Amino acid sequence: MSTSRLTRQRIWERLRSVARPDTRFHMQFADFIPDFEGVEAATDRITALPLVQDCRLAFVTPDNSMAELRRRLDRGTGADGDGDL
Repeated sequence: MSTSRLTRQRIWERLRSVARPDTRFHMQFADFIPDFEGVEAATDRITALPLVQDCRLAFVTPDNSMAELRRRLDRGTGADGDGDL
């Protein structure tokens, strides 16, 4: 088995303990990137980065775990919801 395949398998095994199942793919991590426990805190950390606060255009993948980040970027709200990233 290739190193990349082994690495992917190890990540998927660890992800099962924090992943939130998807109604379409359940836990088929080869088909989608799941939402996960702690995504809110991760989004807070991302939106606190000066690079993100100063950006005018961002590409955010359509994965479940990116929904909150997409919402905040669309509204221009940071972790405190004050309208400033």
